[in-house]
Amino acid sequence: MLMILINYYLIMILICNINVLCHYILMRKSILKKKNSWREFFFSYFCLYQVTRFFLYQTTFFGCFLWSFTIKAM
Repeated sequence: MLMILINYYLIMILICNINVLCHYILMRKSILKKKNSWREFFFSYFCLYQVTRFFLYQTTFFGCFLWSFTIKAM
């Protein structure tokens, strides 16, 4: 149970980081193509940051809940 919890937590962090990285690369390419898209870049990056922060907080809360439940079950 503990290993499942740790694997779930690490996989969610990895997915969020890959999402941010891919989005940054795609927006960087679109900025190089269009010279006037800085506003779009910052807006979309801010939205992506909010979504990623939400997912990280959600996984942290869920991970701590499962961690305390696992410790009590032992």
